[in-house]
Amino acid sequence: LRFVHGTTFSVSGTSMSTVAIDNVPATKLGTGIGLFGMIISLSMALAPMIGLKLMEYSSQTAFWGAAVFALLAALLTLAVRAPRREIPRRTGKLISAGDLFVRVNLLPCFIYILTIYAYGLAVYYVSLMAHERGLAEISGLFFLFFSAGLVLCRSYCGLLIDKGYMIAVIISGKLLILGGLAVLVALGFSSLPFLGGALVLGLGYGMCMPAYQTMMINLAPKEKRGTANSGFLLSMDLGIGLAILIGGALAEARRLSWSYAF
Repeated sequence: LRFVHGTTFSVSGTSMSTVAIDNVPATKLGTGIGLFGMIISLSMALAPMIGLKLMEYSSQTAFWGAAVFALLAALLTLAVRAPRREIPRRTGKLISAGDLFVRVNLLPCFIYILTIYAYGLAVYYVSLMAHERGLAEISGLFFLFFSAGLVLCRSYCGLLIDKGYMIAVIISGKLLILGGLAVLVALGFSSLPFLGGALVLGLGYGMCMPAYQTMMINLAPKEKRGTANSGFLLSMDLGIGLAILIGGALAEARRLSWSYAF
């Protein structure tokens, strides 16, 4: 069942994101990706908060809530109109190895896997870290502050990317991610630094996510935008997957703080 979930998330996420990008003029690509990604990030950050609230009633209530959201998404998708694409005629193999990735994006994808690691920790393990530090009652607020940071940055970072400040946005975002992690690891034993670290971490990822996606799409040929977009999302999945595996192993061996420090 989880395999089916993963497959459908992969297909719908890649195709919807590519449709959104195809609808955006080339001169406003950063702004378009920023706005679309802001909604994705907001939903990913708010979902755990809503889920934790529904879990107070029962785990069944949480799953039924997710099912209702999924049904609404499926119905709303029927209203989406994708721009028509001319598909070139193919000879030989239906799919070749070169169709599965954009070679020029391999290094940015690898760097993004490392960058997104802490995002996976923030989404999946922060409620356990809060419980470990006696802050379980405000674990839901972490996601609220985290999503606030994501939205605040994504709303204007796309404009900076379109004006040519992509590298500056990425470097600034990574510095904020490091700062947010440092606050969480070293000072996050009370509510104020714990929530402050969440906000700073959200600001950092709000800058890095649209910048990396715009970079990978700009580097790829126009006919390979879908492939470039798939590589970006795959890097995100791999980074989050590594966070769950390595973070869990370090937490079992030591503490969750060690996972964030790593």
